[in-house]
Amino acid sequence: MSRSTLHPAQLKTRPKPRATASRTLKLYAAAFWRFRWLTILHLIGVVGGVLLQNVLVPFLLASGVRALPSYLAHGGTNFWAVFGGIITLYIAAQVGQWVMWRLSGLALFTLQARVNRVLEERIFAHLTTLSYRFFADTFGGALVAQATRFVGASERLYDTMAFELMPLLLKVTVSFAVVFSFAPSLAWLILGFVVTFSTMIIWLFIRKMPISERAAAAHTRLTAQLADNVTNMAAIKYFAREDDEMKRYSQTGLVRYRLSVRDALFSELIIDWQSLFMTAFEITVFVAALRLTAQHRIDLGQLVLVQSFLWNILISLWGVGRIVRNVERTFSDAAEMTSILYTKPEVQDDPAARPVEITRGEVVFDKVDFAYAEGKKHHQVFKGLSLVIKPGEKVGLVGPSGGGKTTVTKLLLRLMDIDDGRIQLDGHTIAGMRQADVRRAISYVPQEPMLFHRSLRDNIAYGRPGATQAEIEAAAHKAHAAEFIDRLPEGYDTMVGERGVKLSGGQRQRVAIARAMLKDAPVLVLDEATSALDSESERLIQDALWRLMEGRTAVVIAHRLSTIQHMDRIVVLEDGAIAEQGSHAELLSHGGVYARLWAHQSGGFIDGDGVADNDGAASAAAPI
Repeated sequence: MSRSTLHPAQLKTRPKPRATASRTLKLYAAAFWRFRWLTILHLIGVVGGVLLQNVLVPFLLASGVRALPSYLAHGGTNFWAVFGGIITLYIAAQVGQWVMWRLSGLALFTLQARVNRVLEERIFAHLTTLSYRFFADTFGGALVAQATRFVGASERLYDTMAFELMPLLLKVTVSFAVVFSFAPSLAWLILGFVVTFSTMIIWLFIRKMPISERAAAAHTRLTAQLADNVTNMAAIKYFAREDDEMKRYSQTGLVRYRLSVRDALFSELIIDWQSLFMTAFEITVFVAALRLTAQHRIDLGQLVLVQSFLWNILISLWGVGRIVRNVERTFSDAAEMTSILYTKPEVQDDPAARPVEITRGEVVFDKVDFAYAEGKKHHQVFKGLSLVIKPGEKVGLVGPSGGGKTTVTKLLLRLMDIDDGRIQLDGHTIAGMRQADVRRAISYVPQEPMLFHRSLRDNIAYGRPGATQAEIEAAAHKAHAAEFIDRLPEGYDTMVGERGVKLSGGQRQRVAIARAMLKDAPVLVLDEATSALDSESERLIQDALWRLMEGRTAVVIAHRLSTIQHMDRIVVLEDGAIAEQGSHAELLSHGGVYARLWAHQSGGFIDGDGVADNDGAASAAAPI
């Protein structure tokens, strides 16, 4: 199954760009609303700074020019009498705007840090609710890139709105009101240009948005491919596929390059049109203002005021393209994560679910139907599967690959919901339980150990938060992990690397088993838990696992039949149904599927079809 940057369901139902932008805006607005007093304080600083710097200061300059004839008429001897009040207000305005901008800066620093934290936690919390299927279909590297861009986009959007769009609207509004008071025709001319210009820019960038979204998605694919290659760099080297992977990466990069160039070219054409329009705007307003001055309809001071306002508006208008471009880029960068945040989890808790504690460990599959959905196709795994595992019973699940053994564990852990029937723990239907309660009742050791890039102590203690060092060491000793941990220079403080890459397969498995032992849940699920161990480690750990299973319900998946021959019961799954069940001796005497599998083993392993080269009798490994 190929992976995409979005879950297949999202690719089908992904909303149009404008609908996605609306959703993104709601997510950001909710985050900023949580800190509304900081937001208001910051916006007050911005408004005050803009009004003082871009409105009051030009007005004072115009007042100075208007007072100049009076000063000259008195022979230039009454400077402070004429200009003193203006200079005092000018100084006050400059100091005031400095204070306002510093106030807004301090508020913004705290505001954005808090908003980023809220968004980061919102993303992580939502990802933890998504189903196993979602992560099976999605690149981890792509999710990291999407989350980073989503959070960064919120800062860019707010900065654009607060420092560019709002000041522009203030400047245009105040300029129109002031100029309208003494030259209505000139005010309407300025407003008409601003509205026409802004409308055209917005329309052009709306046309450009789909291109930008495709460019952003291409960047995500390139990032995901890089992450996938880095994670599997050992495999690339083992198979000498460096050149092939370079070609594949280059092809993906070429697609991203072409889309990025197309996106940038569209942006450049918009800038060219914007520059031409603004030049025409500046010339037209300048000529009109000069003509009004020549006709004595406005004085020299008012001309200076118009030119000051015009200059401020032109600077802001030049930023309109950048404003719309930033907004458009923001929504494009945030589109993928927005779609994920609006994706409903496939597996959800019943709102009426109450805390449940599982103590006995009875497991019941009652007429369970389940099918994997792949697009419009459905692969039926179980149809009416019924299985009862009594408290404390040890059950081995065997059968050919694809028979449904691992699916049983996924359904029991409620990583996926069944289509019909019910699964129960101690008489409680798990669909009506909280997922956390279901999984707290089960210790799970998978075939591929799942370790964090943390210390050995942290990885073992993951089974029981708050466990003491003595408890951690006791679990490590029982799992025979202490034998290699004690030899490490940093002992339990040793960092295991990403996915435990610094440890051998057997060492990783022993750490995972120690973690399950420490959890001490009433139900134990082992999915080929000893498959990665060498013979010596397996001999030691099998004894520990048998002691661990005492008094607990155990479900053990095994391809190596010799490891489960002493189970209370062995259940043989074939094509999603129970072909037969019973003890090892009973199943051999029946001469059915299990007997055939046993007879066709070599060294205790079964191949994908349940048949292997019959080189000899099954090994007599120590039983679990």
